[in-house]
Amino acid sequence: MIECPQKSTKDFTAPRVLLHRKLQIAAVIGAAPPGFSMITFAELETQKFELLSLLRSWPEATLVYRPAPDAWSATEVLDHIVRVEDRITAAARIGLKSPHSMGLRDRMGFLFIERVFRSQRRVAVPGSASEVLPDPTANLETIVQHWDKARTELAGFLKDLSAEQLRLGIFRHPVSGWMTAPQILRFFSVHMHHHRFQLDRLRLACER
Repeated sequence: MIECPQKSTKDFTAPRVLLHRKLQIAAVIGAAPPGFSMITFAELETQKFELLSLLRSWPEATLVYRPAPDAWSATEVLDHIVRVEDRITAAARIGLKSPHSMGLRDRMGFLFIERVFRSQRRVAVPGSASEVLPDPTANLETIVQHWDKARTELAGFLKDLSAEQLRLGIFRHPVSGWMTAPQILRFFSVHMHHHRFQLDRLRLACER
């Protein structure tokens, strides 16, 4: 007679509860929990350089490959990344005219969305953000020129912000809520990180 293994008594919910509690505490005091940090513009530029170096090493056939008719190619993924940064920077300029104080819901929302974008979970573009959908006709060099321009705009915007303005919500994400300028930079970073998973999947699918 084969005996079934005994049910484990280990509490697998405890780590998740502990993590959630850490996020709550961090949100209340406005700090980053372990494993999270803000990012500088220079670090964001390094991340951009590394991503472009990767894509420029790919053959053209890999850059334009779509695993399905309605799927994005690698160049479309990059175009989406650039459009997100461009639109958010423009929205933040407008938001700066009427900034919001950061509430607990906003801080918790940001920590939540950061965890999502650090994972391989697939995320759909919100219906209210159709303007960040990629242009299927754009090529790599055109997108790079657009990105350079968007980053120049971002750098110019950031240098004029005061210490007080850095603590206020100037962009409202449709899911997470209001974001400060440092959080916007962090979001750009994890957004690129998240789409690296998608780019890896595209490359592997093309090479099969």
